Amino acid sequence: MLATLGLLGLLACNGDDPPSGTPDTEVVDTESDATSGPQLTASCNPDPSGNTLRFVCDVHVDPPGSVDLSFGPADNSRPERVHSGDAQIWMYWMAEQTEYSWRATSVTAPTEIVEGTVTTGLLPQSARIFASSTGTSSGSLFLTSSPCPGAYAIVLDAAGTVLWYEDLAQQGVTPPLIEHVSVTEDDTVLGMSSAYVVEVGWSGELIQVLTPGFDEGTVVHHEAFKKNGHTYTLFNEEMNLGGDTTKLDGFYVHDPAGELIATWRLIDHYTPPIPPVGDGGVVDFSHANSLYVLDDGDILVSFRHLSAVAKIRGDWTAPDFGEILWKLSGDASNTDFGTDFSLTATAGSFPGFIHQHNVHPLPDGRLAMLDNRKDQPERTRVLVIDVDEIAGTANVDLAYELDRLCIFQGSAWHTEAGNPMALCAPDSTVFEFAANDASEPIYQLNLQCANDGSHYTSRFVPLSP
Repeated sequence: MLATLGLLGLLACNGDDPPSGTPDTEVVDTESDATSGPQLTASCNPDPSGNTLRFVCDVHVDPPGSVDLSFGPADNSRPERVHSGDAQIWMYWMAEQTEYSWRATSVTAPTEIVEGTVTTGLLPQSARIFASSTGTSSGSLFLTSSPCPGAYAIVLDAAGTVLWYEDLAQQGVTPPLIEHVSVTEDDTVLGMSSAYVVEVGWSGELIQVLTPGFDEGTVVHHEAFKKNGHTYTLFNEEMNLGGDTTKLDGFYVHDPAGELIATWRLIDHYTPPIPPVGDGGVVDFSHANSLYVLDDGDILVSFRHLSAVAKIRGDWTAPDFGEILWKLSGDASNTDFGTDFSLTATAGSFPGFIHQHNVHPLPDGRLAMLDNRKDQPERTRVLVIDVDEIAGTANVDLAYELDRLCIFQGSAWHTEAGNPMALCAPDSTVFEFAANDASEPIYQLNLQCANDGSHYTSRFVPLSP
């Protein structure tokens, strides 16, 4: 179960309220009348920020102790959840316009019980989606960005029902579009736009906002990652190379207090070939699109336009910080960046990857990625690659091919059961395959904004319920 987080602060609703005429959220409490043993009181009320799918319960035990709060739909249509605490306990992951029964129980005196009911309200427009699914998923909850205009992160069940939402837009900072969402090591939600990185808890508390690049003249994009309390953020910057304006990538490292403590730039470790002179455009040379910090502190960076992955020394206190330890190229025709591996394939029709996204290690050490591809009639794939750093070899062990080409964004996370789950970002469609079986998807989910104005969905992350 994901940890229940303490209240540090609440995000503003940002004006995206349910339609007029929506009934007020209903709350009904009943208190225990026990006369001996620990005395328990509890009361559950709507989220003060106005989030219609979330409630906060004030609990008190005399003498002090922990309380288990179980809750589920009154009609038993969904499994019951249990959140625990000793002062404030949040209820979240709840469907709209649904009555929920809750029960608070003293851990030290299980016969001491307080019960009540609450009723959720309507979803705001930016979190209201239309979902259609086929097959059966091995996962139960998923974090993604809403396909509706705005900056909403949402949690869905396998049927596509929205059970949680948070507006990640920051006042006075534009654009609000969320390019990336993920779950951190601290069981919080990390989102980013091209102007900021924001971290929130499941109960809505605003943990941190970073605006990296504002003072440096760079643009953050595509991915942020949190490791050991530090936040890593990709950026690109423009420079003049050979007469053309060229974009090159790097990443920032911020400490837990939000202070910038390290900066890595590709140009400091690799000199790109001079681009053509005089075409008047901007050359987006490397286009980094994913970043993953390994347990030893080294960092995997995916470069879309190079169709390559690099492993980088991540210890910013070491003299060799930022050194490129190895390069893995997926495109034999792109020799500018180079590679340190011979790439083969025992799965799929060819060894290689083009314009990949979401490169990350699996628990067994192999790399997973979304092999987007770039030209029809090619099809996007989820790949699992065994990289042997000592032997200098890499092999495509598994290849799961979609029925379409997804030319930008997307993800390739695995469910707890080990099933690959690919997001085709342009049409907000998710595919799940059974582990080690690439024949056909066992599950498919399509998301569209229930109102006009759907845009792409950037990531789709299976959660641990």
